[in-house]
Amino acid sequence: MSVIHLRIEPPGGPASDRECVDGAVTFGRGTGADVIVSDDSMSRSHARLVLEGHIWFIEDLGARNGTFVNDERIQGRRPVAHGDVVKMGATVVRVSGDEPAPPESSALGVGDLGSSIFRPISDIVSESDLRGGAPSRVAARLKAINDFHRAMAGPIALDALLELLLERLFAALQPEEGVILLRQPDGSMTTAASRRLPNASGELLVSRRLVMEVADKGTAALVSDIAVDERFSGAQSIIGSGIRSILAAPISDAQGCVGMVAIYSRAHVRRFGEEDLELLVSLASAAALRLRNVALSEEAAARRVQDHELALAHDIQMAMLPREFARRPELEMAAALIPARAVGGDLYDFLATEDTLWFIVADAAGKGVSAALFMAVTRTLFRAIAHSEPTVAAVVSRMNAELARDNEQQFFVTALVARLDLASGALTYVNAGHLPPVRASLNGTVNILDAAQGGIALGILEDAVYAEGSATLARGDVLLLFTDGVTEAIDGSGQLFSDARLHERFAANATRPAAEIVERVVEAVNRFAAGVPQEDDITVLALRYRGR
Repeated sequence: MSVIHLRIEPPGGPASDRECVDGAVTFGRGTGADVIVSDDSMSRSHARLVLEGHIWFIEDLGARNGTFVNDERIQGRRPVAHGDVVKMGATVVRVSGDEPAPPESSALGVGDLGSSIFRPISDIVSESDLRGGAPSRVAARLKAINDFHRAMAGPIALDALLELLLERLFAALQPEEGVILLRQPDGSMTTAASRRLPNASGELLVSRRLVMEVADKGTAALVSDIAVDERFSGAQSIIGSGIRSILAAPISDAQGCVGMVAIYSRAHVRRFGEEDLELLVSLASAAALRLRNVALSEEAAARRVQDHELALAHDIQMAMLPREFARRPELEMAAALIPARAVGGDLYDFLATEDTLWFIVADAAGKGVSAALFMAVTRTLFRAIAHSEPTVAAVVSRMNAELARDNEQQFFVTALVARLDLASGALTYVNAGHLPPVRASLNGTVNILDAAQGGIALGILEDAVYAEGSATLARGDVLLLFTDGVTEAIDGSGQLFSDARLHERFAANATRPAAEIVERVVEAVNRFAAGVPQEDDITVLALRYRGR
């Protein structure tokens, strides 16, 4: 479905239509989204629709309220098709388009196996229980199943479990080839294990129709002789390989199908029969009981490793922040940074010389590891460039040029970079797409320091031009710098903390020590959110100028 049609229905507003042909389309309430929706329950960058091959995927971008497809919350990404309904916050997106015809050939093979050879698993199990068969064959089947259960009893990895299933099938049914497919998070089926006898050659083929009927519908397949069945007249790839008999069964449990197993035999080896199919179904069912647990255990182990690595990354990132603030009689400083995840993209830093204080507060776009890496680069550039240029604008321009160069992923960072003359209180600053700082005076007035014409975020345009703003701090004046994780914190009803609440809280505590100002602001944000998960990194920096 290379062309997809969307019906976008925001809450309380008119619906709109959009046709997507290629590329990626982002949704959110922020100005950086391709589709901007007026919906307070959506995140600024909520979700992304992306085309890969002929399949469209919807990808959640860490939205606080999640992304739902057909009322099911997704983790990461999943494919969407005609008739799907995607929900982002209170906004509904209805998907329509033409389903693509499956290719005639692929890595999974070709041919239409016809529906008459497929039988429900329940029928096979019930008939097996009633008919029984020859005592010797029943005993052999029971022994094979019992041995398989015993072999799975101890600790076993997923790869080893799949190899064990193929090993027992080859020992009991003597096929020439076997393959196990497992369902992936996006719903596709991929080869997870295979086995062939030494004399087998050519590509291992599995019909798409076989996958659809067995894995999707939960039926088992038995083909005694493909050469004499007219339904396989078009399956030249399979017939040409010499394969004559096929068995296939789903690997499923009470929670659904997790994969399928198929085995093949050539005419000169043997032809499979009903009892062979019964044994295949029994072993596949036994494997399913353990397979999901093994997969979950391995996933949990991988997650523990990832969590440990993220914890280390968090410690490293926090160690990059200033451990102590400048101990100067002209200054009093304090700051706090609270990532929304283990690591984040916010930054504060400063450099002090005998007469000058350089400082920065920045916010890299996105969340998680990518934002943290971009934050680390930004901090390194700030420390390397701050003392080497005559003006703040020149420092910011060089930082921007370095961040924009070879920035193929189009990451960017908003920043407020400033220089304070410790003797006179003269403040010069550049606002690169960031929230302007707020100043509180001893007389109780609070005002916003607007930069002259502002500026574009760092990392977008290599030759961007930045203008400076200036102010003079009087003795006792306090500057408050922050990131949008403060003002855009959301409570249970979807309301923002807002600039007004921040200014009110700042004014009420401006006479307190800098550390208490930061603490009171963060407390106010947390109290306002009242348990709603933190969506964005929170950074607050307070600076009081004492003069000389």
